[in-house]
Amino acid sequence: MKEAKQQAKRDYQIAISTARILSKEEFQALKVKEILTPEDKLNIEKTQASEFLATHQITPEDIAFYQEYRQTIPQLEALFYGTDFALAKDVAALARQAQWGQELLPLDMRFEALKQFVRDRSDCCPF
Repeated sequence: MKEAKQQAKRDYQIAISTARILSKEEFQALKVKEILTPEDKLNIEKTQASEFLATHQITPEDIAFYQEYRQTIPQLEALFYGTDFALAKDVAALARQAQWGQELLPLDMRFEALKQFVRDRSDCCPF
């Protein structure tokens, strides 16, 4: 079962790496589209990975790296760039969630500012 999951993940990474990179106009048009085709989803994923990695030559290994670290690196940025940056990240995340017109729950909050506060007040990782 574990091997089948890994193979499916690898196949998905290969599919993303063979998708095409979208132009800014195409990307914006797909962001507002309600229903996306599987091909559109792959193209969006490759475009985001390409922007994140700053390259147009995307391999399945690049996609694996992107999928593993796309959340970690922005969190580290919020920790190291200070309270204003962390607050801006929190506000942007809440604004994205609020656009759906639903109530906000604690699970919707990123708590980047709280993480920044704890890092600043603790001696565990002085930078």
